[in-house]
Amino acid sequence: MLQIKGGAGPAIEIMDLLSESCANHDLISDYFQRPRVNTMMEVKATALMKAVLPKDKHKPNTKWILEWFRPVFVAIRMMLSSHEVIDGDQSLGAFLTTISVIKSIAKDVSAGYHD
Repeated sequence: MLQIKGGAGPAIEIMDLLSESCANHDLISDYFQRPRVNTMMEVKATALMKAVLPKDKHKPNTKWILEWFRPVFVAIRMMLSSHEVIDGDQSLGAFLTTISVIKSIAKDVSAGYHD
């Protein structure tokens, strides 16, 4: 999957030009506008290539985001459910088991991504 700086704008622009040039192929051909359309396509393709993030920049950023998932989800679970343990609605064992499962899932997702 491509990671594009600034959203999918350059990809959408190239798809729009492609669609429009295919729909109007006869007109472009009849008026000898192929070189002009080719130049327009080249400009859009160059913009798209510049907008695609290099893999070496995407991977480290994603790695750190995945590393933060575990503590963030654990903190969210603790904030949302700790009152249930204090009130006696949930046992401490069930609460700690849930935290352990969240940690395990986050660790597996992170490890699976890095492989």
